[in-house]
Amino acid sequence: MPADPGPMARRRQLGAALRTYRLHAGMSVRDVAESLLCSPAKISRIETAGRNILPRDVRDLCDLYQVDQGSRDELMRLARGSRETAWWQNFGLDPALEKFVGLEGSAVQIRDYQIGTVPGLLQTREYATEVLSVWLGDDLAAVKKAVDVRMMRREAVADNAELHFIMDESVVRRVVGSRSIMVGQVARMVDECESSPNVRLQLVPYGAGATKGLISGFIALRFAATTTADGPVPAMSDMIYSEGISKEGFYVEKDEDVRQYIKAFDELAATAMSEAETLSTLRSVHRTLSGSVLL
Repeated sequence: MPADPGPMARRRQLGAALRTYRLHAGMSVRDVAESLLCSPAKISRIETAGRNILPRDVRDLCDLYQVDQGSRDELMRLARGSRETAWWQNFGLDPALEKFVGLEGSAVQIRDYQIGTVPGLLQTREYATEVLSVWLGDDLAAVKKAVDVRMMRREAVADNAELHFIMDESVVRRVVGSRSIMVGQVARMVDECESSPNVRLQLVPYGAGATKGLISGFIALRFAATTTADGPVPAMSDMIYSEGISKEGFYVEKDEDVRQYIKAFDELAATAMSEAETLSTLRSVHRTLSGSVLL
């Protein structure tokens, strides 16, 4: 995980780790609740990050599960950090987006497939303004706030995170806003390809035919375990996020369902242009657009 994953990620990692230790101890949620004289709902909310967890709760659960000292210290650190204020909390985000933003910055691998727009982490401010204005209309303050969040998301992603973006070829050929805006947007993608060793970018060509990506775009997040002197602390499970037509997107977190999305992403990567072919196409599109801009 990055140096400062944020309170949302800490809370979810803490919950995932405690669930793993409970299962290793051979205990059900009801067993734990009876041992600690609390409700089963409290234990479930702790494990699913549905509530903040107090350090004394972590202490009691670690005692019950007989967690080693190194892992116990790490879990206590996560508990204290989960109560801090995150940068995005002042923006008043919808709950689903707040959850996503809170987790994206802690991912060690982000795989993002989009069929209609440039992935958010690659968007320029001008392109993002045009896209978000479609949803937010003439509310200029709301558009600016949404764009600011989108720009800050990229800064919050860990420097060593692996970023793999796949998008339909039509995304870079569709003029969003103006040709001038698209020149800047495509130039940004060319720069990412050429100068960011942790970024992979591929286009699915028109000639690819039918693919599993025709239905919708999605983002897959993968997380790492924290290692202590006594061994690794269990990591959060991979998850899928997809933006919807309405304000809130949706999550896929069941292991089997997540595997299906990852399989679809891998198939799209195999169908898409190679990274070298993608870069060549982007340069060609940029030349075409640049020649059409009135200077």
